Amino acid sequence: ENGTSKLPEEKIVIAMCDDNDENYLIRVSSQPPDYMECYKFVSHPSCGAISTFVGTTRNTFQDKNVLRLSYEGYVPMANREIRELCR
Repeated sequence: ENGTSKLPEEKIVIAMCDDNDENYLIRVSSQPPDYMECYKFVSHPSCGAISTFVGTTRNTFQDKNVLRLSYEGYVPMANREIRELCR
């Protein structure tokens, strides 16, 4: 695998979604965020536009093939830290 190590199969994605505070959408999930759910959260008649970004990765990094991306984390701490960043 060109020097890459085996990555865990389960990954955690940080995404915008519902929270108790109506000003924030926060969820730590193993699933990608639902575009329409996020769109509906930020949509408002007073807004003229909504801009979105979808990131991808290159197929190589430092002359090695990128086979997949994987993230892991401690969910309770991730939720707490994300909420803190929003304040």
